[in-house]
Amino acid sequence: MRNRERGQGIRRLSLLVILFTCAPDCLKAADPTGEALVKQGDVKVTQHQHREALRIFRQADQLSPNNAEIHARISEQLSDLLDEVKSERLARESLEFALRATKEAPESSRAHVDLAIAYGKLTDYTDNKTKLEYSKLIKSESEKALDLDPKNALAAHVLGRWHEGIAEEFALNRLQFNWRANARLTKAGPNACYEVERHGCQCEREYQQ
Repeated sequence: MRNRERGQGIRRLSLLVILFTCAPDCLKAADPTGEALVKQGDVKVTQHQHREALRIFRQADQLSPNNAEIHARISEQLSDLLDEVKSERLARESLEFALRATKEAPESSRAHVDLAIAYGKLTDYTDNKTKLEYSKLIKSESEKALDLDPKNALAAHVLGRWHEGIAEEFALNRLQFNWRANARLTKAGPNACYEVERHGCQCEREYQQ
């Protein structure tokens, strides 16, 4: 009796080992391009289950490792996760997959707007010089996305946010300058107010150019 139970246990264990080792190949045979997994992941995205969607898209990436659409989706889910948890590693990984997507599909509007967003997310972990470089890339990539697809609403939103951020930064810098200048007016000559206003207007003209 004991030998029979032991034999059954060994057979069950052997079966599990076989299933475990064959699972990837079986999955690939059933879904060679990862299309079914992508559809499953898209459902999870609509349900805002970003971690689960990311897990599924990573599985699809193993089946189709040079697929720009899959890489764009992975970048998007990593980007969405950054709204829940702060992680430089996730931000850099999101950028990495977006870069891969644009390289694999340079005419993909989706890939370019994902790249713009990835650069924006990564600015939280960079110095001011790099922030400025990334700001230019955010603008150029979102513009490229719109050139490829003028109806890309997300690209239009990203570009609009970029212009809004630049305008706010300019207004803040001008306010700081005027505050410092006004603080020195009592020590300046009779033309001090004129010089402050002239300098402020010159800054605005330079920004608009």
